Amino acid sequence: MSLTVRAARAADWETLRDVRLRALADAPDAFGQELGKAKQNTEAQWRELTAPKGELLRLIARDGDKPIGMMIVALTLTGPRRAHVYAMWVAPEARRRGAGRALVMKGLQWARAHAAHDDELKVSERH
Repeated sequence: MSLTVRAARAADWETLRDVRLRALADAPDAFGQELGKAKQNTEAQWRELTAPKGELLRLIARDGDKPIGMMIVALTLTGPRRAHVYAMWVAPEARRRGAGRALVMKGLQWARAHAAHDDELKVSERH
């Protein structure tokens, strides 16, 4: 596996859309959005998701040129600086090969560089 993890850029909106839709189809109970709603997003909405935001980082993991995962890290804006990790997903064919760890490590590296002193992983419970 030729694994890379980097921040999503504005030009990555289609990649982010494709990974997000695949994640929602694979794990519908793990996200706060439903697949049907996400499919209704316009190009402008997908582009907005990849727009740079100083307090938020969207990561995309790739195996070569194939996108295989994603994750979001958001910093608190008030109180102690904390990094919140959520919306993480790795494609089934890439699991147990280090992609999840690489996403988390890259996200925490970014959070520490932005003065986060603590981090929190958010997960959804299946009902």
